[in-house]
Amino acid sequence: MNINEKIIIKYFDIIVRELDDVSFFSINNILIDNKHLNINTQKEKEYLFELSDKIKTFGISRGYFLKNGDNGWMKLSEKGIDLKDSKKGVSKFTNSSKQKFEFTYDGIISYIKSNKIAAIILVVIVAFFGFSKIINEITQTKENFEKFNNTSEEPKSEDTISSELTENQVKKSNSNPILIDSLELPYLKNYPILDKGIYLNYHFNDLVLGGVNIDSLKINGRTYDGEPLEFRNYNKTIETSITQQPYIEIKYKGNFYSIEILGKHYSFDCIIKKNIIPTLNLK
Repeated sequence: MNINEKIIIKYFDIIVRELDDVSFFSINNILIDNKHLNINTQKEKEYLFELSDKIKTFGISRGYFLKNGDNGWMKLSEKGIDLKDSKKGVSKFTNSSKQKFEFTYDGIISYIKSNKIAAIILVVIVAFFGFSKIINEITQTKENFEKFNNTSEEPKSEDTISSELTENQVKKSNSNPILIDSLELPYLKNYPILDKGIYLNYHFNDLVLGGVNIDSLKINGRTYDGEPLEFRNYNKTIETSITQQPYIEIKYKGNFYSIEILGKHYSFDCIIKKNIIPTLNLK
């Protein structure tokens, strides 16, 4: 009797289904004890032995059986145990294993190759996310560009410009403050300072700054006690109270100067320095 694959699979399924011990069983014993085959004649015995060998070869070659010793005893592999637990025949079990999707690189590639619809869907998804990423990057770039324009076009206040100029000037200055004049201010008399384009005048209770270049000054000051110094503009002069012993900082022709007044009526000393580091916001 010819033993084809259909017959082998039939009895293979019987062996897997009816074996009691997955770690120790005999193909011959199961077929004989459970009366699946007769061994009354020599031909029946030969058929049993040939079928048993082919079942063994089938099980081992497909990874379901493992040898357990040298006397024909067998045991199930992990794959064989999975087959028995599934309660399916080997054909159904094999088909279900092929259809099972594995989240591995090889599994994904294999699944895509075998499923054209899945491949098309995957391409559409990848294209969609790629396009979305490009749109997001373009939008972000546009927003950043608009923010940059808004920031760069915002007009700077005079205080900001003055502060920036002060910082730049300080960075350029490599020398310590230079004392350029120290004197007792004459009373009710103009005293030219710097390049004589500016003068100081101790005028009653006021200190007066004037001169041909008075309009070019950037100026601010404080009292001896650290309070803000009040300035009054009058007839092209700048006036402030001399009794508060003012400390004044000016920017004149790109340089920074300090004018410090110390004393009391009727004797006030004046100290003038150049290349100072400004401490006040000049206006």
